[in-house]
Amino acid sequence: MPKGLRAPSVSRPPRPAAATRVLMAASELFPLLKTGGLADVAAALSQALVALGLDVRLVLPACPGVADGLHDLRCDADLGSGLGHGPMRLLSGRVPGRGMPVWLLDCEELFGRGGAPYLDSMNVEWSDHALRFGWFSRIISALALGRMPLADGWRPDVVHCHDWHTGLVPLLSLSGEPRPRRAMTLHNAAFRGNLPLETASALGLPSVTDRALRPWRSTGFAFDEPTGRAMLEAVDRGVEAYERRPEHRQALQRSAISANFSGRPSAQAYACLYAG
Repeated sequence: MPKGLRAPSVSRPPRPAAATRVLMAASELFPLLKTGGLADVAAALSQALVALGLDVRLVLPACPGVADGLHDLRCDADLGSGLGHGPMRLLSGRVPGRGMPVWLLDCEELFGRGGAPYLDSMNVEWSDHALRFGWFSRIISALALGRMPLADGWRPDVVHCHDWHTGLVPLLSLSGEPRPRRAMTLHNAAFRGNLPLETASALGLPSVTDRALRPWRSTGFAFDEPTGRAMLEAVDRGVEAYERRPEHRQALQRSAISANFSGRPSAQAYACLYAG
């Protein structure tokens, strides 16, 4: 290079920031398992978040036929059989045509049953819902807190829970550091997962006494204290309001079936929620 001339500066693209890691926890996912709109939302919202650049993984129970719908199925963790409910495994795979990574809690005794996911062949609710989805919530919490022996060490920044089946996750994930941020979406206030209080000890649920904890943030609810009672009261207020004003409920239903539901606008709103 001739003396006195400087090499032209090379413009380097900025180093991309690490994508926000989101663990999407639901009991259903289209097209693997669907009984209602929850499955559609979990799938569509996850895809829209991925399109925005977020790193999204999903977790759901391995109900009959669900594992058969995944590609590249493998066992990520053998959880043993010391929990009193038969062998448990954490399986992983990808949704065909979409590539979304999915974890499955595989436990024949809890989820390998005939009938629907929540009902037996006589359309009666399974009597052990508390244990079934209590353990599901515990496994989700272990993933959230990085307590699973995963090969890639993936750990979420945010855990997004859907409906009562994952309702214990925010409580169970309080004990870890760093704590993931938590979001809870209630799709149908008619299904609340009211379960016997005596099952709490069987699930090893902790007592929440720390009033200094930050308020929970979620889609439509903010709690001064992260307690089940506060959540129940908030849901009751919402149900009462919609019963008094049917037009509000109808507006909500119209919004839920609009073209943008769980599409890009909703994903952008959730992404802002995740960022705090």
